[in-house]
Amino acid sequence: MTRLLGAGGGALVLPYQRLASSQAFVEACRHGHGWGLNPEALIAADLASGTLIELAGNSTFDVPLYWQFTRLAAPALASLTAAIQQVTRA
Repeated sequence: MTRLLGAGGGALVLPYQRLASSQAFVEACRHGHGWGLNPEALIAADLASGTLIELAGNSTFDVPLYWQFTRLAAPALASLTAAIQQVTRA
C-alpha cells in the first residue's frame, strides 16, 4: 500500500500493484487492469488487433532516460556505455 497524507491530515492508503517486467505490465493492460504508457514495439500487435487502444492518439511524451546496469555487467557493457555517453552528450 502507498500512504499519502489525506485532506483531513490522516493517512490515506491507496492500493497498488508491482509488476516485475514491462511484459507483465502489458499483460495486465491486456486484461483490463488499467492503462499504461508502453513502447510501441512491445504493443504493436495489440494495437493492430484492437486488444489495446491508444488513449492519447499521436501524442509524444519526452522523458529523461537513464542508462542503468548492474555492476557485474559493467565490464561487458563498457563499450556500449561509452557509446551511449558520447551520443547523449552531443
